[in-house]
Amino acid sequence: MRLLLAVTAVLGILFVATTGGLYWYHDQWVTGQANPFVLPRAGHLLLLQGTLAHENNVATWYSAMLMLLVAFTSLLCFGVDQQPGGSRRTRVAGWGWVGLAGMFALLSFDEIGSFHETIGDTAVFAAVGRGSGWTAFLVLLAGVGAAIGCFGVLHLRRHPVALALLVVGTLLFLSNPYQEKLEIDAYRAAADPATWQRPLGLLLLEEGSELLATWCFLCATVVYSAGRPHRGRLDRPEDPAGLAIRLAYSPHGATLGVGLVAAMLALLLTQVAGQQIAPGMGIPKNWFPSAGAFGLFVFSLYQFSRGGRAKAGHAVLAACSLGISVFYGSDLYSAPVLWREGSAAGYALRLLLAGLCGGLALLLWRGQRLTRLQTATLGLGLTGWAAALWFPQEQAALVAFGGAVGLALALVPNSFLPASVPAEMTQQAEPFVQQEAPVRKNPAGASAAAGGI
Repeated sequence: MRLLLAVTAVLGILFVATTGGLYWYHDQWVTGQANPFVLPRAGHLLLLQGTLAHENNVATWYSAMLMLLVAFTSLLCFGVDQQPGGSRRTRVAGWGWVGLAGMFALLSFDEIGSFHETIGDTAVFAAVGRGSGWTAFLVLLAGVGAAIGCFGVLHLRRHPVALALLVVGTLLFLSNPYQEKLEIDAYRAAADPATWQRPLGLLLLEEGSELLATWCFLCATVVYSAGRPHRGRLDRPEDPAGLAIRLAYSPHGATLGVGLVAAMLALLLTQVAGQQIAPGMGIPKNWFPSAGAFGLFVFSLYQFSRGGRAKAGHAVLAACSLGISVFYGSDLYSAPVLWREGSAAGYALRLLLAGLCGGLALLLWRGQRLTRLQTATLGLGLTGWAAALWFPQEQAALVAFGGAVGLALALVPNSFLPASVPAEMTQQAEPFVQQEAPVRKNPAGASAAAGGI
C-alpha cells in the first residue's frame, strides 16, 4: 500500500512538472523569441502526452485512472465495513463508500469525456437553474461536498488521519470553481483578451490541486482499509503485515456482479459511441476500454502478489492490461499511422498484439482451473483485444471493451482462495471470526467461498 501511494504521488508530481514544462517551452521559445529553441519532434510529442492542460493524452489518462483507483479502494472500504461481527451502524454507514465509489467512477468518466467543460450549458442544468445552468451545477457540487463531509464526520471520527485526508481532498475539489473564476477575471482584465494567455501559476494550481485532491482520497481509503480492525485477519507468516482481508462471496454472485456492471457500462457506451466530438475535446467512448483494462490491471496485479500457478500469466496480463488502458485512454489508437492503408507500423502492432494475446491465453489457461464456459469466455475476451484494431477505427474501442468484459467474466469469479492460505484453511465455515476464537472447520455442503483482498 505504501508503494502504491508513493508511485501515484511521484507520477502526479511528474505530470504537473511536465505540464509546466510544455507551457514554459511554448511561452519562452515558440512565441516571438529571437532565437527560439526547437525541440525535436519526439520531444515535443512527449511533452504533449504529459500535459494535464490538454485532452486525449497520457496525463489525462493518468488523472482519470487515479480517480477510478479511488473508486476501487472505496469499494474495498465498503467490504471492510460489511464484515460479519461488526456493528449494524457500521454496516449501514459503510454504504457511504459505495456512493463515494460511484462519484469517483463518474469523475473518471468525465475526465476522459470532458463533460465538465460544457455541463453547465446543458438543457438539464439550464432548466433546473432557471437560465443559469452553471449556478445549478455549483449548487449540486456544494451539496455533494457537504454530503461527503457529513459522511466523514459521522463514520470516520475514530480514524482521524483518514478523516483529515477526506476533508482536505473535498476542500481541494470544491476550490476548483473558485480557481476557474480567477482565470475568468484575469481574462476579462487583460488589455487585449485576444492575446491573453493562461497564467502559469493558475494553470499549475488548478491541475495540481485536482491531482492532490484525488490522491488525498486515495490515501484516506487506503489508511481506513488498512487501519481498521479486521475481523478474521490472517495474521500468518505469509502475511506479516496482517493487512489481508477475507471477504465471503460466491462464484455466482461475483459473476452476476461483473455482468451487471458490464451491462450498465455497455448501455452507457451506446449513448456516447456515436457522439460528434469537437476538436480538442475528450472522447467519452475511450473511457470504456481504458477503464475495463485498468480494472483488469489492478485485479491481475493483486493476483500476481498472491503467487500460485498462474503468477506468470497474471504478470503478463497486468502488463498487457496497463498498456491497453493507456493505448485507448490516451487516444493513441487513433493515430493515423496505424490506420493508413499498407502501414507497416499498423500491421506490426496488430501482429504483436495477436501474439501477446495468444501467449497470454496459454499462460492463463495452464495456471487456472477454468470451466469450459470460462475457457471459452477467456478466449473470446483475448480475441476481442487482439481483433479490435482489425475492425474499423470507429468500432475499435467498442470491441476492446468487449474483450475486457470477457476476461473479467472468465477470471474474476474463479479467484476466491488466496494462494498464500494453507489448504486446511479453505474448509473454514466462517471466514470472519474473532481473532482470539479458534478456527472451526467447515461443515459439509457449505456453499460460500472466501476471497482474499
